[in-house]
Amino acid sequence: MFPLRMFFDFFIPNTCYTCGKILEKDEKYLCKKCIQSIEISDIETCLNHQLVLENKYFHHLFYFATYKDVLKDAIHLFKYDNRPELAEILAYFLFYRLNEIQLLLYEYDFILFVPLHHVKKRERGFNQSEELAKQLSLLSGIPVLKNGIVRTHNSISQTKISFESRLKNVNNHFRGGKNAHEIRNKNIILIDDVVTTGSTLNEVAKALIPFGPANIDCLTLATARK
Repeated sequence: MFPLRMFFDFFIPNTCYTCGKILEKDEKYLCKKCIQSIEISDIETCLNHQLVLENKYFHHLFYFATYKDVLKDAIHLFKYDNRPELAEILAYFLFYRLNEIQLLLYEYDFILFVPLHHVKKRERGFNQSEELAKQLSLLSGIPVLKNGIVRTHNSISQTKISFESRLKNVNNHFRGGKNAHEIRNKNIILIDDVVTTGSTLNEVAKALIPFGPANIDCLTLATARK
């Protein structure tokens, strides 16, 4: 299957992943028109975003835009259509927001990402949050802390359960990894693709708190709640 895809990619002109338009030489994965159609959320909206969490273990939540239209299609292709290469362009959206955050707040020492359980990672072939984190690290120069957090349970996908169930679905499903001690007194930016309730990000932050980080902030491509 993979060699066949490479064959078609070589002989057929590259097209936009979301609209199908033939890409210009200076375009990659997504055309300019599709990118420009994304309504970027302003940073004040992120800071005022309300989450229904009993106890919040991170400081701030930031995201690039709302989960709809072009961005929704691109993220869906990235995660579920085996298109890890899309992390390259999607990470630029995170980088855009990260630069704003660091001007407003502080600089970050480490990037961490929400881990997948090893069973789910084997099924999908990659961890979308990890791929985003690696590409963001290349753009920003901020190192990804490997083995900083571990997922201990293979929970039901958050997309398949109700809003109320999501709040409890990942309770105590994470623990600090063998390198978690490195975050002491450090500013951490935690990466995921989409946030809805914030429960997954919150549980990761909860597992990191005992290791003494100075700050934990979260950054996602999109919010699925307006």
